[in-house]
Amino acid sequence: MTDVITALQDDFKLFLQALWEQLDLPSPTRAQYSIADYLQNGPKRLQIQAFRGVGKSWITGAFVLWTLFKDPEKKIMIISASKERADNMSIFLQKLIIETPWLKHLRPKSDDSRWSRISFDVLCSPHQAPSVKSVGITGQLTGSRADLMILDDIEVPGWQSVRIVPSFGPQDIPRNSPSMKD
Repeated sequence: MTDVITALQDDFKLFLQALWEQLDLPSPTRAQYSIADYLQNGPKRLQIQAFRGVGKSWITGAFVLWTLFKDPEKKIMIISASKERADNMSIFLQKLIIETPWLKHLRPKSDDSRWSRISFDVLCSPHQAPSVKSVGITGQLTGSRADLMILDDIEVPGWQSVRIVPSFGPQDIPRNSPSMKD
């Protein structure tokens, strides 16, 4: 059994295949294995773009669980266009931790641990930040801590309402502005 656990910890594709079997899903497709390989071995900052329905969110959720399976001390933030979508991912992950026999060891032993749809802890040492936190893109990110940030479906119609305000210096003020003197 230890060899199986080690193999699952070492290879996200094997973890994904085992999780898909647990969920009674067909074996991952070549495209899904490619996404899994890229998540595990790609650059530190990466973006996944694939056609609708390939399972990007499900695979990324599995990646969150794999990250915690390897190191329960990791802190992960899930950010989505809507708070509801981020919360749904968090609920999905909690359900998998509860119902998957080989993930049950991640469930905290104490009733004092965080375990809500907004944030939850796995079995880890006490920390200010939760193991997993879900946030909407317009939500409160300030002060949050994370080793891994998952941005899931953040670009949706109307997303332009979220603006990044750059800082401006005097050189950026238009010439016809009353504050500019010749």
